[in-house]
Amino acid sequence: MVIKIIVTSTRPLRNGGHIAEAIAPLLAEASGKQVELVDLREVALPLLDEPEMPRMGNYQNEHTKAWAKTISDAEAVVWVTPEYNGFFTAAAKNAIDTLGPEWAEKPTAIVGYGFGGGGRAVPPLTQLLENVGAKVVQGSVLLSFQEFMGESGLDAAGLVAAHADELRALGAQLA
Repeated sequence: MVIKIIVTSTRPLRNGGHIAEAIAPLLAEASGKQVELVDLREVALPLLDEPEMPRMGNYQNEHTKAWAKTISDAEAVVWVTPEYNGFFTAAAKNAIDTLGPEWAEKPTAIVGYGFGGGGRAVPPLTQLLENVGAKVVQGSVLLSFQEFMGESGLDAAGLVAAHADELRALGAQLA
């Protein structure tokens, strides 16, 4: 099985992909598991277009079936989320709401990022994931850009290195 790291920002210019790439080796090392990146921009789910409630798991659309397989094939999931206006992304909300039984008992972790570390986005995302039955591990990691943003953009490798111990601890919980 594999840990899926989900990049939740779908903006054209974003930091989530770089952060996910930088945390992947740490999570793999700490968990002893293979990791794969899943980009919600590429998944491109439409807004709740299934005829039945997701909790029934009776999906009709191929994109929903593919998304369900992506999550079902994951032993655990790590959400990499920015903070947009104090919350996680609409793409993350839609990705969670699109499925039902796939979230039940799924070990899940959250890595927030932004100038405030994503600190306001993580609690509501945690609540939503718990509401759908995911098992959110303790100790979400908050990555603050303050010292790692320069003229050439974000130093994602430096940011992740500064939080390596926290990220390894998170990965160990997913082992």
